Amino acid sequence: MRTKKTNTRYEGRPLLRFIDAYVLDAMGELADDSTKRLDSITPTLQSVYHVADSDWRVIVERVMDFPPELRVKIKTGWEATQDKASRKGYSLDAIEFAQFVADILTGVESPWYERDIYEGPNLRP
Repeated sequence: MRTKKTNTRYEGRPLLRFIDAYVLDAMGELADDSTKRLDSITPTLQSVYHVADSDWRVIVERVMDFPPELRVKIKTGWEATQDKASRKGYSLDAIEFAQFVADILTGVESPWYERDIYEGPNLRP
C-alpha cells in the first residue's frame, strides 16, 4: 500500500506559504496561476491582517516588517547565486532557493549554508 507523503513545511506556519510566494515573485519565478490565485485571495488577507487597499505582496511586507529594499536584495541574491552555481557546474531549483530565503527571513536555519552556494546580500533580519 502506498502512502502519500505529507509536506510539513507549512504546519503551524500559515504565513510561510505567502512568504515563499513573495520570494518567488521577487525572484521573477512565481507562476502566473499562483499569482492569479494570490491576487484572488487578497481581500481575505486584507481582512485577516487588517491591511486595507494593499495587494498580497504589500500585506506580507507589512506583516513581516520587511524593509523596502528586500525585493531587490532577493532578486540580486537569486541572480548572483545562479551565476555561482553555473560556474560550479550545476543549476538551481527556484522553489528550493525561495524556501531557503524564506527560512532566513523567518529565522530558521537552512541546510543551504552548509552547501556554500548562496551569493548575494545579507538577508538576515
